[in-house]
Amino acid sequence: MPLKLETLRLNDEAQSDDSQKITPSQTQICDDVVRWWKEEPAAEDLPINTLYEQLIRRRQNWSLSQEELYDALKSHKLYAQELNELDTYSDQISSSKLSDEDMRKLNKHMMEKVSIVETDFGKGLVATQDIRKGTLVYFEPIPLSVIPQLDKQPLVARGKCCGLCSAFTSMSPQLIMKNNLDCSMCETIWCSKQCKTLDVTHSVLKHATSRNHLCNTVNWAKFEAFCLKESLYSMYAVGVLYARHCLQPNSNLWELFTSLCSVSQQVRWQASDSLNVGGTFDASSNGKTASGSPAPVDLQTQSEVAYEMFTKAFPKCEMTYEDCLKLTGTFNLNQIMDQLYPLTCHINHSCEPNVRIDAKNKFGLNVYARKDIKQGEQLFLTYVNPLHGVTLRRRELRVNYGFLCHCSRCNREWEKRQEILKDQHNHLHTSALQTKARRKSSMKMSRPSLKELLENGHEFDLEMPSEYNPKRRTSVRFNSHVTMAVEEE
Repeated sequence: MPLKLETLRLNDEAQSDDSQKITPSQTQICDDVVRWWKEEPAAEDLPINTLYEQLIRRRQNWSLSQEELYDALKSHKLYAQELNELDTYSDQISSSKLSDEDMRKLNKHMMEKVSIVETDFGKGLVATQDIRKGTLVYFEPIPLSVIPQLDKQPLVARGKCCGLCSAFTSMSPQLIMKNNLDCSMCETIWCSKQCKTLDVTHSVLKHATSRNHLCNTVNWAKFEAFCLKESLYSMYAVGVLYARHCLQPNSNLWELFTSLCSVSQQVRWQASDSLNVGGTFDASSNGKTASGSPAPVDLQTQSEVAYEMFTKAFPKCEMTYEDCLKLTGTFNLNQIMDQLYPLTCHINHSCEPNVRIDAKNKFGLNVYARKDIKQGEQLFLTYVNPLHGVTLRRRELRVNYGFLCHCSRCNREWEKRQEILKDQHNHLHTSALQTKARRKSSMKMSRPSLKELLENGHEFDLEMPSEYNPKRRTSVRFNSHVTMAVEEE
């Protein structure tokens, strides 16, 4: 069978045509750099000139200068050499006073070893007794109100999974009916009696009856579908919490929700900017781009449309648009695994935490001590992946929670990072001076090292022996191409 030679790129790199260079927007630049850093966290600590060289190798069809790269990253707060160059919004976060007695109304056993106090970081939890490593600090059985999984609602409507926890059930239809785990007015089913009991808003949000004066179910379905389409989970969660509040106005649910740390979602958008393209950092998934569009979606317009649908779903609602944005920001600041746990969300952050959380059953959280905790010592969780570098951890915290961590670990790693960057800068400066001082007429002096050959990916002539055939010159090429024989079609 005839064969032909075909040249391909290694590492699945996109092939580029030098004649069709494109000028990327700042959003495209930041989007690509953020995704690259997520794939290779070590690349985040590269100096700007090395970062530029490697980016151009990744995107050979881009027409981009090093100054344009620097301006894009700098303006979107993705590149900063000093901490004071990064803006935070922690001073705009507010909360109201909450007592231990308010928590005991939910579950008196949760407060046996801890207490809510004011700390240097705002409200926090401290140990009221000595707690040994590995022991259970407390168990929080259920969230403030269980928020169903938004992406599973189409399956819930067809009776394919539980209407509350969205778990798939292996029970037969006969067994579901026998245990009274189905809805008599729609196709919704539940996987257990606990889920059916906890799903108190189902009849209000899903059933259009003459006695349902709280919610317009048709408009709620439109609101839910829009939130699903635009990934507005936090706005949907506020809607579920409000429905529960309308149904049970005498409970302290709304009081607990509004007492949590709060900030307008508008403030979080301004801090996020292009940092969250594709929802890379923002846990609310609001920082995203439209499909096939390099420009960020107008989140302001999305939220305004969602708010209008929300007010139509609840005709008697007196909530303003600003109130809705503040409640959305409150949910994003305090959510843990897409749920609100009113006690656990009082635990402040440290990159060297002394407690950890462990999911229990469907909805509960166990909080365990990771080390010995003395009486009066504050409890700390980590809000981010502790395996990430200090730059990535701090950026995620700044975008999602509005502050920069200054724990002992972060300070040590930041100082070490600054020393490395300084050494790299000095090394590059020395190398540049040495390169300038070389004698260009000397082949031996100008010969590149093997490391330069591998890093630069250019073609270099090797030094030839004194006797060689002048008709045949030897060269070695190091780049991302490979030539192989393939069968002709």
